[in-house]
Amino acid sequence: VEPIGGDPFRGMGGGALGGVLAAKTNAAKESICIDLKSEEGQGIVADLIAGADAIVHNYRPGVPDRLGIGYETAKAINPEIVWVSANGYGPDSPGARRPSAHPIPGAVIGGALFQAGSAMPPAGCETIEEIREASRQLMRANEANPDPNTGLLVASATLLGLYAQRRYGVGQEIYVNMLTANAYANSDDFLQYEGKPPRRQVDGELYGTAPWYRLYEASEGWVFFAAPTCEEWEAFCEAVAPQLSDLSADDEAAMTAALAEVFAQAPADEWERRLTAVGVGCVRADAGTVGDFFTHDEHVLANGFNPVTNHRRLGAVRRWGPLTKMAGGRDDYGPGVLAGQETDEILAEVGRSADIERLRATGIVWSE
Repeated sequence: VEPIGGDPFRGMGGGALGGVLAAKTNAAKESICIDLKSEEGQGIVADLIAGADAIVHNYRPGVPDRLGIGYETAKAINPEIVWVSANGYGPDSPGARRPSAHPIPGAVIGGALFQAGSAMPPAGCETIEEIREASRQLMRANEANPDPNTGLLVASATLLGLYAQRRYGVGQEIYVNMLTANAYANSDDFLQYEGKPPRRQVDGELYGTAPWYRLYEASEGWVFFAAPTCEEWEAFCEAVAPQLSDLSADDEAAMTAALAEVFAQAPADEWERRLTAVGVGCVRADAGTVGDFFTHDEHVLANGFNPVTNHRRLGAVRRWGPLTKMAGGRDDYGPGVLAGQETDEILAEVGRSADIERLRATGIVWSE
């Protein structure tokens, strides 16, 4: 359910086409645009609530009640409704009514600083060029993962509510917020207890967190080497570098230098092949962009991770495939939808076919 004109998020994505991000996030959904500030618009939503299993929204506290979709209103229509609220700070905090987007929890919880590396924030930024570069790095470090972190918690909470609904025949209101979702995602730092070892920081050059977990330059290309367990380190040494088996893990600078010498002796592709064969994590890290990987990688293609769909405006568009595969599940994956694309069909489902023309003419409903 979107407002008249569509969700503001649809305007993001840039370029002549615009709305590219919306095409991604609205894949295979159905959309109806309704004026929720009108009495008749709220009546349409009431019809939808009557037949719904769950309502998920990201309004700030108080807004759902003004729009006729508050929990008590929804519960009166459908006593078994699962009503899920997702916002930035929780329903009762001092910041409950403040807007929130991914940079805020990314910064507050510390994920951005962790990803920026131990060289950030830099000391002695004085020139505009230095300030600009530091800002660019911090912006790149505070990328969008707080959004999907929260989305995962929203989906999990909704499923738990639906399970209780099926099992016990009850509905309930559920509150999820971005701060706790991202505290969970950063739990290795967020949780504190006596004797806890410090969280490993990414080094200042952003190569990695330890000699055995970082990028190395090969004789051709780059690899990411991951041998975090004793067994993997021993397998690595036995296979390609027995001279390193007696190195002390306490002297990380010496270990990093020694590993750099080893990896410089062969191309990245060869290291990936040799170490994968003995069960040690090592992949070429500069083979292409993320887009190239998801378009051409043989493993991606074999697993159907990026099927092509036909978007009404954009034409042939690749979207993500199934995040999980279930026996008997669907193998067709729809494209993103335009704002209000299914408005008429949804109105027909709730018995309002005869009102469609009037509702459109009076601005109660809308579609692109």
